[in-house]
Amino acid sequence: MRSVCLVVCLLTPLFGYAAPDATIGQELYEQHCASCHGEDAAGETVPGSPALKGFDSSYLVRQLENFKTGVRGTHEEDIQGQLMAASLVPLESYQSFADIAEFVISLPEASKIVDTRGDKKKGKAYYSSCVICHGEDGRGLPAMGGPNLLGLDAKYVTLQINNFKKGIRGGHTLDTWGSMMGLMSRTLPNDQAIEDVLAYLNSDLNPPSRIRQDF
Repeated sequence: MRSVCLVVCLLTPLFGYAAPDATIGQELYEQHCASCHGEDAAGETVPGSPALKGFDSSYLVRQLENFKTGVRGTHEEDIQGQLMAASLVPLESYQSFADIAEFVISLPEASKIVDTRGDKKKGKAYYSSCVICHGEDGRGLPAMGGPNLLGLDAKYVTLQINNFKKGIRGGHTLDTWGSMMGLMSRTLPNDQAIEDVLAYLNSDLNPPSRIRQDF
C-alpha cells in the first residue's frame, strides 16, 4: 500500500493540479503546522522545528512529499522526522502541500538565527563546497535542490548536517537531493567545521541588523 501511495504522490505533479491557493494554505497551515513551526512560520515553537520562511515552494513541497511517502522521517533515530511524518497523516494530496507552500512563501523572510562562535575564514573555505547548491549568498538554488540557509537556527542546521552524515536523512533510494547532500556533508569533518560555516554565513552574508542573538 505504501508503494502505491508513493507512486501516486510522485506522479501527481506530472498530471497537473490547481493553482496553489495561499488562503487555503493558510487554513491548512494553521491546522497542521503552526503548533510546531509557529503562526508566522518562524520556527522553534517546539524545539527542533525550523523556520519555514525563506524556503522556496519547490523545496517545501518536496520535503512534505518526502515525509508523506516515507522518503524522510522513518529512520529510527530521526525522532523529529517521525513526528513530522505523523503530523501529515490527515493531508492526502499534493494540492494540500502546494497550498501550504504558497502561504509560507507569502510571509516575510525569517530573522537570521545563526551561530557566531566559529571561524568565519575557515567557514568561507568550507562553504566553497556548498555554493553549487546553496548559492554564493546562501539563499539557495532551487534548480539544484538547495534551500535557503539564512533563516535557519544553528542548532537545526548542525543536527541536519549530522543526520545527513550518518545516513539518518538522505539515505532513502528515492531521495536524490538528499543523497547528494549526504556526500557533501562529509566535507565538514566535525561540529567545529559546521560552526565555522555558520559564522561565515552570519558575518559575511547576513546584515547584522537582521540577526537574532537570542538562542
